[in-house]
Parts: sequence; C-alpha cells; structure tokens
Amino acid sequence: MVKTRNNLIFSFFILLILILFLSFQEYWEYKILGDKYYFLQDYAKAIEYYQKALQLKPDYPEVYYYLGKIYKIQNIYQIALFYFNKSLEYKDKFQIKEMVVLVYDEISEIYFFQKKYSDFLSSLFSLIKNDKYSDYINQSYYRLIPVLPNEQTIYAKAYFRIGYYYFFSGIYDKCINYFLFSKSFKYKESFSYWLMSKAFFSIGDNAEYRKTESLAYGLNKDLYNFDINYKWKKVPLSRDYILALEKFINEFSNHFYLQ
Repeated sequence: MVKTRNNLIFSFFILLILILFLSFQEYWEYKILGDKYYFLQDYAKAIEYYQKALQLKPDYPEVYYYLGKIYKIQNIYQIALFYFNKSLEYKDKFQIKEMVVLVYDEISEIYFFQKKYSDFLSSLFSLIKNDKYSDYINQSYYRLIPVLPNEQTIYAKAYFRIGYYYFFSGIYDKCINYFLFSKSFKYKESFSYWLMSKAFFSIGDNAEYRKTESLAYGLNKDLYNFDINYKWKKVPLSRDYILALEKFINEFSNHFYLQ
C-alpha cells in the first residue's frame, strides 16, 4: 500500500517535471509560429501565437516588439506603444541588443504620426544614446568630420530625422551636427549636405555654405535643378521656399514619416 502510494507520488512528480519541461520548450516554438504568420501578414494568427508565447515567458521582449509592430501597421497606436514600452521593460533580455534601437525607432514614428513632436525627439534621443559616437554630437562641427566613421550604421536615420526636424523648425545651428552625422553614416548624403548648406547660409557661414552646397549638387543634380527655379537666397528663408523644399524631399524620397 505504502509502496503503491510512493509510486503514485513519484509518478506525479515525474509528470509535473515533464509538463514544466515541455512548457519551457514550447515558448520559442510559439514565437516561431507567430513570426511565420507575421511575415505572411496573417496578423490575427500571429497575435494568437505571440500571446501564447507570452503566457509561458512573460519577459520576452522580441514578442512584445512584434506585437507592437502589428498594432502599428494597423494604426492602433496606443496598443502599439504599450507593447513597444513593454519590450523596453525587458530590454536587457533581447538576444540581439541592437533591437532596442529598432524599438525606439518605431516609437518615434508613432509620435510623429500623432504630431507629438517633443515625444518624437525624446525617443530619437533615447535611440542615439546607444551609439558610441553620440558623445561627439555637441562638439563644434569643424571637429566632427575626422572623428566619425564613413559607413552605414543603424543610427543614421535617427540623426537625419533629428536634423530634419530642427531644420524645418528654423533651429539651424542645431541641425548642422545631426546632418554631419547622417551624411558620414551614409544616410541621405545629398539631402544632408543640401539642408546643411541652407543652414550654413542662414547663419551667415558662407564658406561652409558654398562647400556643402557644391557637395550636394555633385551627388544629386536634381537638387541643383530644384534650386535654380527659386530665388531662395534670403535670410530668413521664405515660407514658400521652405514648404516647397519639404514637399520636394518628401516626394523625392517617399518619406511617409515626414508628411
């Protein structure tokens, strides 16, 4: 009798361990299934499997990230922000640490869509803090050029967006360094030089204005063709020219986030 009871208890613990083991094994399988349906654009199925993964592993930042992306695609921004922020709660658990940068990038776009520009900038600043070169951002622009790598980085788009925001807000002295970063990091080089040249012109630095304008035109003849249609060389830059400039960049580059 005692032996039978002990056998039952032993069997129960073996079964419990097996269930726990299987559960531990399954969370990543649900993640894989969620990814499959995400890329097939079957978002209802993807959400179903991602939620199952979270039931077994609630500290799974990659799953929160993809849930955020699904709701962002569907323009359900508040729920998207909830999931993106949840992924940041567990950011130290990302298997690929650079994914934190992608989360901030997604969050910044939502704030831009919502016209919450202070939050937009804040999220971009949080993003570039992860870049080892961001410490140079407040140095004199004359000393930046030899410091930065001449290669594409994951942070380049954020530098361009911050520069773009400052330029079209009329804060020309601040936009210059951000465009220096974006062009050095091989992102929108011609536009970075072009907008930089307008900023230098606006603050009265004619030598840097001529240099950066020449570089912009050399990279992209369309920029020269655009400028010759406008008598734009006035300080401050005219409202009509600024609007035409923004419209041109938006249409030329298909920058939906700059609308």
